Amino acid sequence: MVGPENSGALDYQQSRDRKFTSNEASGVVGMGRPRVELSFIADLMDRMCRVPTAASYAAMRLLATLAGHRLGGSH
Repeated sequence: MVGPENSGALDYQQSRDRKFTSNEASGVVGMGRPRVELSFIADLMDRMCRVPTAASYAAMRLLATLAGHRLGGSH
């Protein structure tokens, strides 16, 4: 999974502290939230990495062009 900067998901996966909250929001809906959602199951992720928010949006636009339908910025 790729998470935009300031996403709480990667920090949660590493620490398993559900109380963790990033100081800033990424602006990307979904996994870009500053805190991890209760429905997030970190053990289902093979690998996680953080990318700049701008790169997340750029990838979303490229995939939308290539796939022909809109995708989220944190997928």
